[in-house]
Amino acid sequence: SGSPDITVRNITGVAATFSGAVSYEDVVNVDSVGIITARSGVSIADSIFHTGDTNTAIRFPAADTFTVETAGSEALRVDSSGRLLLGTTTEGAALADNLTVADSGDCGVTIRSGNTNYGSIYFSDATSGADEYRGQIEYNHNTDILRIYSGGTAVLRIDPGKLEVIGHTETDTLNASG
Repeated sequence: SGSPDITVRNITGVAATFSGAVSYEDVVNVDSVGIITARSGVSIADSIFHTGDTNTAIRFPAADTFTVETAGSEALRVDSSGRLLLGTTTEGAALADNLTVADSGDCGVTIRSGNTNYGSIYFSDATSGADEYRGQIEYNHNTDILRIYSGGTAVLRIDPGKLEVIGHTETDTLNASG
């Protein structure tokens, strides 16, 4: 509200705070809250920081790459090949490098589902039909049964205390030594 404090060519402003390099490409409007409406995008130098937490950022360290930093360290990276890297800047083995999870200590991935539901990993070579689940690792939380599928067929079933190879049954008490 009121008269603008400054007018330069086609930029009119009442108040502004800028730090570092700021560039706006083809800006249509900057409203009173600071929301930018742009026709073709907003250009930033290297990173976006939260004003109240300057060691947390979204960064653009290289062409076609973005990272997320927390507590001043990189936590997540999407690289120019579209790989998702968590806790590392180095991709995994060439045949399995789309998602790499790393830690200097114990490391793993958790799949959490409901206590009467399934947690699964599917291996697919198509986007429809049975080829979407040719291979599968499935855990049924309701029955505590782990199944492994190959070629779309269950080939291994593990119950608490029982191992069953489908087509051939071996019932044996499982113990810590296997």
